[in-house]
Amino acid sequence: MEFLTVAAITLFVSILVGVMIILWGWFKGGRKVETIDQIIEKIQAFKPFRKYSMEVDYQIGLATYLQGLFGDVKIEDTRGDSRPDIVVNGNIALELKGPTSMEGLRTLPDKAMRYLQHFDNLVFVLFDIQVNKEELNRYLTLLKNTFPTTYVVVK
Repeated sequence: MEFLTVAAITLFVSILVGVMIILWGWFKGGRKVETIDQIIEKIQAFKPFRKYSMEVDYQIGLATYLQGLFGDVKIEDTRGDSRPDIVVNGNIALELKGPTSMEGLRTLPDKAMRYLQHFDNLVFVLFDIQVNKEELNRYLTLLKNTFPTTYVVVK
């Protein structure tokens, strides 16, 4: 019972902070992202409240954070057979994995093939890596060699 109370409080605080960030973004008018480097810099600066067991918690946290900074953020914006977790500025697709397992990494090439047909830029954001460092580096090198226009941010 105590666990449910802590979980409920954590969820409430996360939502409250998210709403505050969104309102601040609207108040400031939001800023248009000018380069992919800017969005990557902000993703690298993002700090989730804690490790989560479900990807959707990372998705809500990051989308809320980016909404406060840039304004134009959508969750799961479907185009054709593509549905990235977050879309910024209408043309930057973000695909999140967290916790990141080898099974999750194996889905990235398929997503890259589909998403790059509909979006100018694709950024994979990997939270809570649960793969050994050598395997991760080997896999990310293969991914980058196959899809050189994708970006990967490891959190």
